Parts: sequence; structure tokens; C-alpha cells
Amino acid sequence: MNVVWIISIASGKPCPKRMAKHWLVIVAIMAMATPDWSQSIPVIRKYGVEDGLAANSCLSVSSGPRGRALVKHSGSESISSLDGYTVRKIPAPPKFGGKPCESPGGQLWSLWEGGLQEYDGKDWHQYKVLEIQKEYARNPAILQDMQLLPTKQGHVLFLLADALCEFNNERSETPKTSTIHLSEQSRVGSFTGMVIADDGGLWISGQRGVVKLSGPIRTITRNSRWQDYVPSTKGFEQFNYLEAPTLDEEGGLILLGQTKQGSLKAVVHFNGKRWSVLSIRQDDYVRAWRGVGNIYWAATRDYLLAFEENGGDFRQNQQLPVNKLVDLAIEPHGVFWIASLDGLFRYAPPAWSTPAAFSGLDSKCESVTQDARGRIWLVQDNSLFLFHEDAWETFVIPPKIFPRSETAKQLFALNDGSLIIETKADLIQFQPRTSKFRTLSAITGKQLKPLGFLRDGTLCLELPSSANGESRKLVTFDGEALGSFPFAQPDLSSNRQVQHLYASGNGDLWLTGERYLSRYHSKEWQTFLPADGLVPEGALCLTEVSDNKIWFGMMDRIWEFDGKSWSLIRSGFGKINELVRSREGSVWVATAKGLYRFYQGTWALNGTVEGLPDENIEHLSEDSRGRVWVATEHCLSIYHADADLDPPQTIINPLREDNNSLLEGAIVPVSYAGRDKWKYTPAERLLYSYRLDERDWSPFSEEKTASFQDLAAGKHYFQVRSMDRNWNIDPKPSILEFAITLRWYQETRLLLVAALAATATLVFGGLALNRHRQLLRSYSEVEQKVAQRTKELELANQELLHSQKMNALGTLAAGIAHDFNNILSIIKGSAQIIEENVENQDKIRVRIGRIKTVVEQGAGIVRAMLGFSRGPDQQELTSDVNSVVDETVRLLGDRFLREVEVEVRKAESLPSVRVSKDFIQQILLNFIFNAAEAMPHHKQIILSSELINQLPGSLALAPKSALRYVAVSVADVGTGIPAEIMPRIFEPFFTTKAFSARRGTGLGLSMVYELAKKIDAGLAVTSTVDKGSRFTLLLPVDTRAGENL
Repeated sequence: MNVVWIISIASGKPCPKRMAKHWLVIVAIMAMATPDWSQSIPVIRKYGVEDGLAANSCLSVSSGPRGRALVKHSGSESISSLDGYTVRKIPAPPKFGGKPCESPGGQLWSLWEGGLQEYDGKDWHQYKVLEIQKEYARNPAILQDMQLLPTKQGHVLFLLADALCEFNNERSETPKTSTIHLSEQSRVGSFTGMVIADDGGLWISGQRGVVKLSGPIRTITRNSRWQDYVPSTKGFEQFNYLEAPTLDEEGGLILLGQTKQGSLKAVVHFNGKRWSVLSIRQDDYVRAWRGVGNIYWAATRDYLLAFEENGGDFRQNQQLPVNKLVDLAIEPHGVFWIASLDGLFRYAPPAWSTPAAFSGLDSKCESVTQDARGRIWLVQDNSLFLFHEDAWETFVIPPKIFPRSETAKQLFALNDGSLIIETKADLIQFQPRTSKFRTLSAITGKQLKPLGFLRDGTLCLELPSSANGESRKLVTFDGEALGSFPFAQPDLSSNRQVQHLYASGNGDLWLTGERYLSRYHSKEWQTFLPADGLVPEGALCLTEVSDNKIWFGMMDRIWEFDGKSWSLIRSGFGKINELVRSREGSVWVATAKGLYRFYQGTWALNGTVEGLPDENIEHLSEDSRGRVWVATEHCLSIYHADADLDPPQTIINPLREDNNSLLEGAIVPVSYAGRDKWKYTPAERLLYSYRLDERDWSPFSEEKTASFQDLAAGKHYFQVRSMDRNWNIDPKPSILEFAITLRWYQETRLLLVAALAATATLVFGGLALNRHRQLLRSYSEVEQKVAQRTKELELANQELLHSQKMNALGTLAAGIAHDFNNILSIIKGSAQIIEENVENQDKIRVRIGRIKTVVEQGAGIVRAMLGFSRGPDQQELTSDVNSVVDETVRLLGDRFLREVEVEVRKAESLPSVRVSKDFIQQILLNFIFNAAEAMPHHKQIILSSELINQLPGSLALAPKSALRYVAVSVADVGTGIPAEIMPRIFEPFFTTKAFSARRGTGLGLSMVYELAKKIDAGLAVTSTVDKGSRFTLLLPVDTRAGENL
């Protein structure tokens, strides 16, 4: 389209025409206008909060190498990242700055006044860059204007007015900045912008020209080759500032230029060799770029303009309802993004578009065909049009032979290059070599009707019956003269009208009409008659889909003939106007309801949503380059198969049942949806195909639900895939797994298992009952034996305790006997002195006093031994620990105390404990005797008592919980206890004196353990080899003991 579109947003005022360029102002929000049938309908999709954006108001948009769009919002703490299917929110940079951009590896970078910011997928990191700080100090606007270009992991190019620099953060601990190229090295002046070249290098725009640095961009350094280009073409001397470079599809540059006076701005094109000015206007351009074909775009802050290089008419267009354009992002293949205050807009060229050459043709296209050279011819407005090499030429048909009231029915291109135009009145022949028109009736004198081409390219005509009774027949025309029909003549005696002749690839000929269908095969004609709907009544068009199959279009149905039989392919098309099989295997069907395509076993319909200017497709053709053309009531359109190559994604909604499990016989309803990438095909226009388990895929349809009933029990897999209207199919179908379960009484295996289980239950139940009765008897016997053994064990424990006491008493006996021997010696000696000094009263009194003293000493020893030998039931309920310690020491006797040095350290004012003193004495004596035996030479024992509030850490037995404890310790300076046997010292029969002179039994400390446990006391042991051991008895203080005192 050689036309410029302008969207005026702020003012709504049209821009003036200028020179040969034609401009069109498109007001963003305007009343419904007459549709512009000569223009293609672009694919414009709006994104807002409802699509997942962080906010509607957009401040910037950028497009990265990974195909994602990044959007910065006003008043939002998030950046929106769009991949075409979903929108992901990313935390916004903490420092205010420029638009975020993406590296090839997926890292995000942004500018701030102190340097650069990087997002690594989790957090933003700030890096100070001195060069950016200096530039910001000179011009704070760089936060919005400076370009960043991430090239690889940790590397970012940024452009200053005087230099191209690289920030290198590959080693995060030592980031650095280096200069790649200085503006003073070239003739272009201060740098104004940069863009990646099509060969991987880098273009840099300057005030007076551009610089090209050789790539690839990942390896650009200060040593890279470069070349500057300064325009020397006449007329460019008026420009003093070039900026905003963008790359076109051919590798050239589109820039904005400003005149020296500053009143005009221009769109400038540089193709690598030649400079040209595309437009000069009084608009404040901020960006210009090239779209698909020869369409160029330019943008201001208030409106968007588009024009074509060769000019064109002005047509209103309201397809871009943008309010206050804020930012732009340009992508290849004519795609661009618009960030506005109302939302984010994506523009993409449509799959169907009108060639620029036909942008001015808005009347009905009556017929279209292609000649042997691949040129497109059409008849419109009593003229013949030729489209060749993206340009068109007009040949006006003389009114004498083609009045304005006449219309063209069909157009045929002959082998000699001439064309035949069929009208209601005559056949008109046009010879391109001479640009002359003539009627065939003037040559032949007869009214002829064209039917179609034979295999050799000659045109077959129907010759009407003559006045002398000669019936209708077929003849040929090679562009010069009529010729005989080279095959047997069909029977045309009936009144049925013949409309088309088709020569199939196998040599057959087909004659068709609205109520006529005949085939020439094996040198004879066969006419097909309708038979109960099993054979078509006739055909208006046909095409060969394979060597042996031909499709016939009749009203709203398509029939197939495979050489032997007929079958109905599909119905419901509406009126079928034309059938064409393209080179890549598609069958295109032109109908009054739109354009159908059968491709890879799938039907899909294209309409105005896909870019067609009208749904009534009257003519259909494929050119020599494989492009499909359609003629509607208003204009021509061409199909661009590469406009949309991205498949949609499919989503299955979860079942309402828990665990996707349903009972047998239940209806299984499944619903699904899809989304096309970038919403190129609207969601409501997607088609779906599904299958259950390994069955065949269903035909694609617009249905978004499927239901199944009477499925077999077990697991099932439902798969569904979506397809857009450009025949892109989701390569990864969505899968739903569910299970059909039987009711328990319907499950044969379950019933069998239940029966076996019941039988087994009865059998084993009887056995268990019998066994239970036996166990009851056994339990009674066992309980009796346990009671007997328990009683015997208690008696044995008592005997063992008494034995231990006797052993301790025996140990004391030798010392006590020696003490009594000393007492008796004193008494005997005192008695002798009294006998000898009967009259000396003083000596008698002294000796009697000594006798009383030693007798009292002996009585004390006897009392201690009697108390130790009595049973615990005869002891007091409470004990004074210090008194027990004193009595225990007296029990030891003088002989033991002469051999062992016993030091007593008693704490004052100890509370009483509710423990029999007999148990305390027995435990202490065991500790003392063990300590004495552990010291081979110098024997020293420290017997101490104290009051503690916290238990020690080396507990062998924990006492009963209490607030305070009385601790009685026996410490020695003996050999100590090795760590490996420490855990076993309280085990019964464990002894280290098995082979010593005084063989031990291994029961002393085990009885101490049992006694301590019996009286709720605790035990603690600490020992160091070759230094000694310390055994402590921990007695809980019961507050009731103090009360009893």
C-alpha cells in the first residue's frame, strides 16, 4: 500500500498533505467509519491488567533476543514479562532509571543515575559506573534516552555522546568498564543511537552519519574494524542531526533527521551505499522504521503514521486505538509494540493482505487468472489489470466491445500470451504484445462459450447449435483460429447447460454444469445421473486432489470420485465458488461464507478476523511462486503463510471429582481451552482436536468440551490439542489422566476375594477361638508361675541383701575384735592396779573412770553393729545424713582407720531425708570398701556431704525429682575406672577382681544400684584413670521430712 497511516492521539487534527506523499490521519477514538476495503486488517492485540500485566499504564516497552517483551509500569513495583502465552511479574529495579532490557542469557539490565542494575533471577544488584555518572551530571535525560545492549553473560554495551563503552561484570568482584569506540575517531560527530546489524555487527548513528563496527557483537572490542558513512547526496546538507536508527528487512537503516533550522524532521533511509529522504514533515518524530514490504512507519508522542514508498490514496483506519503513545519497541517481520497510558499494544501484519498495487481498487473484482509467466490478470471497472513485479498496469477495454453495464464472467490466459474475457454477450480477446482488444464473434461469426483448457493448453469452447439443425459441439481455440475437438464429441443434445471442462492428470476429461456431469474415459463418455443422493447432481467447480481422486463442488457440498465410486466429503459450505489444490497439498475452497482450507486432514475457515477484506470469496488462484490469491467483492488479497508460525498452547480444566476417579456408567465431562502465542488467533477462534486413549484424533472443531459415557473400568488418557487459523498445531497435546472404577458389588475379582476372605476368616476365626481358649488356660498357669517366681525372687533379694550386710559385717568383725581386745586389756590392767592400790582412792577413781570410758566405747560399737544388722522396718522414717556419716565412720573401727586415712567433710545444717539410715550406711560402706581396695599403697578417702540445687551431669541413676538434694560422696585417690568399662560397673556379676587376691562377686555395686532405686535416690560417678574416683549418693529432700522434725 503506497499510503501513510497517521494516528493522531492528542490533538485529533489531520496532518497536511505534502508533496507527492499522501498521508492519512487516523484518530484513535473515533466514530465508526466506512470500512477501508482496500487496506489489510492488521493483527492488533491489547494487553492489560486482565491479561496479567502489573498495571495498565505503561512507561516503557522493550523486546529482547529471547522473544520476550518487558514492560515498565507507572506506580507499580513490578515489571511485566510477556512470552506470548503468559505474563510473569518481576520485581522492578530498586533504583529509578531507564527501561529494562534482556540479555541473550535472560539477565535483565537497567540504567540508574549511578550506573547499571542487573537482575539475576532473584535480586537486583547495583554497579557504579563512573562514565554514566558523568553523563548523567551533564544530561539527566539519559535515564530515558541512553541505550543499553546486553551482548552476553555479564557484558553490556552502553552508548554515550562521545563513546561506545562496555561494562564487564563477568567477574562480579572486579567489574570494569572499557571504551570500544570514540566519536572523535570518525566523521559522524556525537553519537545518537545504535542498533544491531543484520550480519551481527553494530550500527551507531551520529549527528552527521553512521558508523558500522564489524561483528559478531559478542566479540566487539576496541580493535574491531569499523567504517563511517556520511551522506554526500545533494539535499542532505540541510540536515545536521541524525538519530534513532532502526534496521529494515534488507539490512539497511531508517533514521530520523532534523534540519538545521530545526523546523522540519525527515525520515531517512540508508541501504548501506545510498542515502535517500523518504519524508520531510513538521512533525516531532521520535521513531521511524520499515514494516513489511514498502510500508514505512513513523511515530510522534501523539500519533502514529504509516506510508508506502510509492504513495497512495487516503483511507480512514481505526485499528490502532492508542491513547498517548509513550514508548515503542520494534521487532523483525513488521511487528512492533506500543506502550501507552491505556495499556500495551502489539501490532503484527495479518496473514492476508492486499498488495500495494491494488490499494486503490475498491470496486468488485470480476475475474482473476494467471498467465504462463506467472503474472496476475484481473478484470475490474471495465478495465484489464496486470500485476507483475509488485507493480500494476491498466488496459482500458473499449466501451464499444465492453459497455460499462457489462461484466466479465471468466478470464482465460492462452498459451500464446493472449487473454480471453468472457462476457454475457461475447468473448473478448486481448493481445498484450499489441495492447489490442477484439471480439471472437467478429472472427468466427458465432457466439462461443469457453469451458476450460485441455492438457496441451488449448482452450475448449462450446459451439452452439446451428440453424441447419447441427447440434452443439466442442471446438478448440489456440489464440488464432478454431480447431476440431481431438476427442469423441459428448452428447450435448439435452437442454442441460455445460459450464466447465477439466482435463485430469490420468487423461480423463470432465464436463460439468449445474445439472450435468460427464466423464470421458477409455475413449467414451459416461454421464452420471443422480441416484438417491449417492451421486452429485452436477458440479460448478472441481479440482484434482491426487492421481485418482477428484473433488467436485456443488452448491454447499463437496463430493469425491476415486475412479470407481462417489462419496460425500463435507457439506454446509454455503455457495461454493471455486476449488483449487495448491502445490503444498492444501485444498482451498472459495465460498460465500469465507475461505476454507483442507490441510493435513484438517478443515479450517479464514475470514475477516484473519485479515480477509470480505468473507464472500468469489475467485481463487495460485501463482507461479506458490502464493494463494483470492478475489472478494471489494479487492484482492494474498496469503502470507509465514505471518504466524507459532503454535497455540492447550489447557485442560481439571475434573470436579477428587483424584480424577469416577464410577462406571458416569458421564465424564472434559472442558479445555487454548491460547495462541501473542493472541494472533483470538481464543474464541481456536480449533480443537482430541482423542481418548489410543483412538484416532477427532476432526478439529470450535467445540471446547467433550464427554464420554460407558467407559471400561481402568485408567484412561484424554489428550487434546489446539490449532490456530494459520494451521499451526500444538506439538505438545495437553493430557488428562482419569480412572473409571466399578461399584464394589460389580467387581467380580473383589467379590471373589471377599468370598475367599470370608471363608478364611471363618476358618481362622475358629482356629483363633480355640487357640484363645488354650491361651487363657496357659495364661492362668503362667500367672501362677510368675507369682511364685516373683515371691521367690523377692525372698532371694532379701537374702542377698542380708548376705551383703553380713559380708559387710564380717569385713568389720576383724577390726571390731581388735578394738574389743584393746578395751579388755585396758579393763584388765585397770583392775590389777585397783587390786594393788585398794587404799589409794585417787588411783581407784582414775582407773574406774578409764574402765567406764572404754566400756562406753564398746557399747557404742555394739549399738552401731546392732543398728546395722536390724531390718529397715525397724528404722526411723527420717534420717540425719551427718549423723549417719558419723555412725558409718565409727563402724569402720580403729584398725580400718589406721590403715586408711578417712577425712570427713560435713556441710552444716543439712535437712533430714526420708530414707532409712540402714540403706544409707550399707551404700556408703560399699563405696568405702571399694575405695579402699582401689588404693594399693597410700590409702586416703574423703567422705563428704553437701546440699545441692542442681543435679550433676554424670548421672548413673536419676533420683526422684525434687527442689534440693543432699549429696553424700566417697572419693579416693586410687587407680580410677577406665572409660570403656564405666557403663558396666553397676551390672550384676561384673567385677574386675575376679583374679585378684581378694576375689569379688560383682554384686556390691549392683546391690547399691537396686537399693538407690528402691529409696528413689540417685547415683553419680566420676573417675580419672590413675587419679581416683568419686561415687555420690543423691538423696532427694522431701519437705515433709522437715515437718516431721
